[in-house]
Amino acid sequence: MPKIIKNLEETITNSALDLFRNLDYDEVDMKKIAKNSGIAVGTLYNYFPNKLELYITVLCQSWNDTLYKINNIPHYENDPKLQIKEFISVLYDDVSFRNGMGSYGLSSNKAISADERIIDLKNSIQTTLMYYFESTKTKITKEEISKFFECLLVNLSLLIHNYYEERSSNIQLLSDMFISYLKFKNS
Repeated sequence: MPKIIKNLEETITNSALDLFRNLDYDEVDMKKIAKNSGIAVGTLYNYFPNKLELYITVLCQSWNDTLYKINNIPHYENDPKLQIKEFISVLYDDVSFRNGMGSYGLSSNKAISADERIIDLKNSIQTTLMYYFESTKTKITKEEISKFFECLLVNLSLLIHNYYEERSSNIQLLSDMFISYLKFKNS
């Protein structure tokens, strides 16, 4: 009798996330994902045609979870600095959790960066950032937001990697950078 696993697609994506977080993209293959999911490789291919498709799915799900958390931060109309700090905190914790997983797809693989889901995800991130800039009455272009976000992610990743034990001061530094940028743009 075949083994029945409830929520198999969720089991697969969670297992893949675990592997992609802890191993380089090239170290992960469909056999490892299947084994980590407790299923046969053939079953895995019934859900995902290849590793790239599964990687994009997992990366998008993970970032969509981050955006959900960010979009549910309370609106502090009288204290945009607090709102920015909470935004940075969520971003910091989720990027830390992903452990550099997105860096492969967003920087070195043209197939991933050209995928419509990744493009939609980047647009969603930009829209979310635009909200934070607008709440501070800052006028900024979409291109500037894109560049700012990339700088923020690089700095965030470096701080996580080099100063992992200093979460609070890292978040404060990034928040101060964000606020300084806003002041610069408003002057």
